[in-house]
Amino acid sequence: MNRFETLLTISILALAAAPGEVTRELVDALVVTDPEAKAYLLGDLIVQGDARGAYAMLADLAGGSDSTHPIVIHRTLARHFRGIAVAQQPGAGKGDLERLVGLKGYPADKALEQAGRLAPGTGEWCVARVADLELDLRLSELRHLGQSPEDGERFVLEMAVRDLLGACRG
Repeated sequence: MNRFETLLTISILALAAAPGEVTRELVDALVVTDPEAKAYLLGDLIVQGDARGAYAMLADLAGGSDSTHPIVIHRTLARHFRGIAVAQQPGAGKGDLERLVGLKGYPADKALEQAGRLAPGTGEWCVARVADLELDLRLSELRHLGQSPEDGERFVLEMAVRDLLGACRG
C-alpha cells in the first residue's frame, strides 16, 4: 500500500467512525483483506516457529464466509518458501529473488531476512514439502476425510504446516 492509499484508508475509517472510535468491527467491515496476505502471514508464523500463531491463522483462514481455499494457501506458501530457498543460495540477492521468484521490495527483503534465520537447506526442504502438499490437495485419499470436502483438505494442510514448523524450528 502506498502513502496515498494509506491516507485514503485512514480518512475513510475516520469518516465512518465519526464521531465515535475506530473499532476492529469497523475496520473488518470496511477494509478488504486479501486472502493471500493472511496466507503470507501464515508463512511468517511458520518461519518464526510459532505453532500457536500458525494454527490460529489456519483457523482464521478456514473460518466464516471469508474462508480461503487451501490451494490459495498452498500457492502463497510455495512462493514464500521458494523465495527463502533462493535467498539461502550462496551470494543470492534481491535481484535473484525478483528474477527467479518474482519477489521484490518488502517480500524480497523479508525472504532474505528469514533465509538468514533458518538452517542452511531449510528453504529447499520446505519447497519440497509444499510441493507434496499440492499433490496431497489434488490426489491424496486423505483429502476425502471428514464430513465435507473441505475437512480433508484442511487436514492435509494442517499436516503440512506441522511439518514446515518442525523444519523451521530445526
